[in-house]
Amino acid sequence: MPFLQLELIVGSMLRGCAGLKSLSAGQQVHAYAIKSGVEIYVVVGSSLAHMYMKSTRRRGGDQRKSQKLTAEMKLLDYKPDTGSILHDMNLEEKEDDLVHHSEKLAIAFALMNTPDCFPIRVMKSLRVCNDCHVAIKYISAIRNQEIIVRDASRFHHFKQGQCSCGDYW
Repeated sequence: MPFLQLELIVGSMLRGCAGLKSLSAGQQVHAYAIKSGVEIYVVVGSSLAHMYMKSTRRRGGDQRKSQKLTAEMKLLDYKPDTGSILHDMNLEEKEDDLVHHSEKLAIAFALMNTPDCFPIRVMKSLRVCNDCHVAIKYISAIRNQEIIVRDASRFHHFKQGQCSCGDYW
């Protein structure tokens, strides 16, 4: 089977495992992907992050880490920008929706699973929303972590709470 088809199938299977919150099945698909030499590019990588994040939401430790990081950000005056969410929801629901943006999930996954000395790299096919841009600046400052995000327009290199784009994107 051509690799691109296999990569799309693996990505779909991982998304299915994420939807079912079936970590064990997802880990089997992940192992198969590695054994088969499937390239971990955007579709597969994004699917892996979603699967592991959704399947671990039940674990209180990871949830507490996320809540602690959000609390630290708010102490530094971070205010979620809910302006991009057009659904008719209350403010708390809108803020919860922002937590599930793909770049935030990918960064959270990387923070939990990679050593602090390695930069985090995220690729995104769309433009980064304002809230994610601001949140990533705070995360890079709090965790003293270098974060590189490639969106549809440019590379954003976050370091010590600053972005290389000068907040113009």
